[in-house]
Amino acid sequence: MEIKGLNFFEGYAPKGNVVEFRCGKDVANNCRLTNCSIDSYNPERRDILYSYVALYGRQNRVDHCSFTRKLNIGVTLYVILTEERSQQNFHRIDHNWFGPRPVYGSNGSETIRVGTSQQANSSSNTIIENNLFDACNGEVEVVSIKSCDNIIRRNGFWECEGVLALRHGDRNEASGNIFVGNGKRNTGGIRVVNAAHRIFDNRLYGLKGGRFFSALALMNAVPNSLPNRYCLVEDVKIERNLFVDCSNIEFGTGSDLERTLPPERILFSDNRIFNSELDEPFMVIATQNPVETKGTFDLPEAQLD
Repeated sequence: MEIKGLNFFEGYAPKGNVVEFRCGKDVANNCRLTNCSIDSYNPERRDILYSYVALYGRQNRVDHCSFTRKLNIGVTLYVILTEERSQQNFHRIDHNWFGPRPVYGSNGSETIRVGTSQQANSSSNTIIENNLFDACNGEVEVVSIKSCDNIIRRNGFWECEGVLALRHGDRNEASGNIFVGNGKRNTGGIRVVNAAHRIFDNRLYGLKGGRFFSALALMNAVPNSLPNRYCLVEDVKIERNLFVDCSNIEFGTGSDLERTLPPERILFSDNRIFNSELDEPFMVIATQNPVETKGTFDLPEAQLD
């Protein structure tokens, strides 16, 4: 089934979400939402919770749509993994414009979320590619990955006050994405929790966020952590990324009395770092289990494309 050319403007969903990939108890499979728009579709009260799009089932696609000016709490587009029939879904979310979303002020206002901490060990296999995230400032996590085996590639993040967060789950890939902050406060890049991720060929420019909003933040972990807290960052490969005038690249972000375990077995290889303001290219906040770096250097300005 294909749904095409629908426009939702200046109304709101009186019940449920605006678009749901299901009918009653039956989930959708092999369906497509394309060339649709949801704009300023908000209830009067900002604390009413709902999403623009809720993805259930398997092998569904959302493409060439625009989603903008969401004001109330709730994820803009939510991949739901609560049942086995919606896991290992191989959804595609591609070629969409996620337009400006103002700061909400609390958790639960992501632009895209894939799963929750309860599905941290489940594979979603969702592909998020070739989308533009334009000033998506709802909360610190613009895209929140809370499951395993997802791919986030070739997306643009333009002046977003937040990050791509690999928050729960293992073996996720972030590649070929472009992050442009233009020096604006709280603009961030990629935050990493959990294991066996691959982060490569990303380009990050003028990101001025710190700590959880950093251009790159590898979190410290809680010993014997529950899935909904901070599991150990380990066996992560970070390769061939370019950082230009970014304020913070951190290893061991969030180190405190609870988060005491620094990242382990991190390969930071062949990354290029240029900064016209800072003397130190990155910070290792937690000092145990040193990061392995290969071929990391500062680029002279003349060598930048």
